[in-house]
Amino acid sequence: MIDLAKAGWNLNEIGNIDHRKVKAPYIRMIGSKEGEHGDYVFSYDLRFTQPNIEYMDTKVLHSLEHFMLVGFEKYFGDHFVSISPMGCQTGFYLILINEYDFDVISQSFKKVMEDIVKADSVPLSTEVNCGQAKHHTLKEVKELVKLILANEKNWAKVF
Repeated sequence: MIDLAKAGWNLNEIGNIDHRKVKAPYIRMIGSKEGEHGDYVFSYDLRFTQPNIEYMDTKVLHSLEHFMLVGFEKYFGDHFVSISPMGCQTGFYLILINEYDFDVISQSFKKVMEDIVKADSVPLSTEVNCGQAKHHTLKEVKELVKLILANEKNWAKVF
């Protein structure tokens, strides 16, 4: 049996939570499912902005999606399943298989954010790779990411 508390997760923050009480930015486990062959799929809430108060512009959201797709594939390899933007435009859903240690996830997230700050362009943002290639913004993404990195000490604090 997997011990999520020992892996750094607050068990009271897993599952449905009151979005009026959270304090973004944070990294939160949403839940997990065990497959029939013993693999576990984990869902994470990577919250960038404060729910019901602030949201990301679609160009920022789109560009972050590209950066995180490339970055999480790089840092998680076969453990990476998917990254997708939240419809509320306040964060992303990260899906991993057999990776649930908070420190591993937060350090990989940090590396992806640091890569963004150093980037010269948004990855996969050409018409060959993207269905809306002109809908990106490197400058605004970097500004947001610098704020996220400045709040790293609070990533484990959802409330």
